[in-house]
Amino acid sequence: NNSTVEFWFGVVDNDGEPFEDFTAAATFTHAGIKFSSDAFDFSGSTEFPMMQITNPLTPFLEPVEIGGGDFPFYLHYQLNTSVYNIGDVVYMRIYVNDGEHAENTEIPEVTSIEMYYLQSFFSFVIQ
Repeated sequence: NNSTVEFWFGVVDNDGEPFEDFTAAATFTHAGIKFSSDAFDFSGSTEFPMMQITNPLTPFLEPVEIGGGDFPFYLHYQLNTSVYNIGDVVYMRIYVNDGEHAENTEIPEVTSIEMYYLQSFFSFVIQ
């Protein structure tokens, strides 16, 4: 508890066939994150803006090669855990938009069949 934690998300928008029409996270028109103690309810949660990173400063995050070229796609957020208590389980959702849609995309999306699986990766415990 009371630590700064860094979250890195690899996100890319692909509107076409694989390796055809990509939009990098660094060019998204919206990138936000919400935290909740309820895995299924983020309605009362505040959304915080995420940084859109083209070239990460950490050695383990490098652009991925897609279609013959490097493709950076990272979103970054730092959280100080002092607002939580030891033992709290905190769930996250990210919200992105590539500028081509009216609504933001929620990840993991509550209506997605993969949501139960993905939600375990979008959570953490305060110790």
